[in-house]
Amino acid sequence: CIRDRARLAGKSLERFRAEARAHLLAQVVEEVPEGIFVTDLEGRILYANRALFAQTGYAPGEVLGQTPRLFKSGKHPPAFYQALWETLGRGQVFQAVFWNRRKDGQLLVEHKLLTPLRDPRGQVVAYASTGREITREYNLYRVQQVLLRHLDLFLRQGAGRGHLQGLLREALEAVPG
Repeated sequence: CIRDRARLAGKSLERFRAEARAHLLAQVVEEVPEGIFVTDLEGRILYANRALFAQTGYAPGEVLGQTPRLFKSGKHPPAFYQALWETLGRGQVFQAVFWNRRKDGQLLVEHKLLTPLRDPRGQVVAYASTGREITREYNLYRVQQVLLRHLDLFLRQGAGRGHLQGLLREALEAVPG
């Protein structure tokens, strides 16, 4: 009788610990500043965290049940998406920089990992997308490249007023949106 109660108490403690771990994991996914969403095998969004809604400007009702095409900017060629689906189809992680659009039309540059999620038998049952917004960093990188190109030109040829105006125009054009 004491052994049965001890075994029952041990199982209850295990279940409590498992529930606490699951709750902690759910908090992590919900609270991280990176946008996260989970899709079914057809790409329909089943879950998205708060950061995704904040980054994209969409409300949960506008995202859940939709596909990530909702965020499509038109800046990726069809071959990009073909490689994405072929990689996921092989059960591998796809990693890339994505040019997406917010609800208000602004460009959103993200470094994303798309990960197949497996059931206990190893079968892919869903996909997870995690991404860090890098729009600002990307824009600064583009401006830096323009400035370096003009500095090189300046050092090789010298510069006049027209060169400086061209430099400023091209630097401003390097920032999308």
